[in-house]
Amino acid sequence: MKTDDKLDFALLRQKAEELLKEHPSGSGLELSEADAIKLIHELEVYKVELELQQEEFSQAKDQIEDAIIRYNELSDLHNRLILHLLKKGKTLD
Repeated sequence: MKTDDKLDFALLRQKAEELLKEHPSGSGLELSEADAIKLIHELEVYKVELELQQEEFSQAKDQIEDAIIRYNELSDLHNRLILHLLKKGKTLD
């Protein structure tokens, strides 16, 4: 995971913790040890799922950034070609 992605994740976590402080669930549930273990397991699985999603989003972001760079390069090349043809007196259809 890139440093920027880790910072984004840290900021997202901080925001979530602040929202939870502002609006606590207040459930006050008493859990048995077995229920607590099941809940911890579910939270661990959910955490891994979120980490996998974060990695997918990071890869998608990188792909989009690469596509934007390629698009800009092609657009620049296209504009230079048009200018070159216009300087040569060629008509464009």
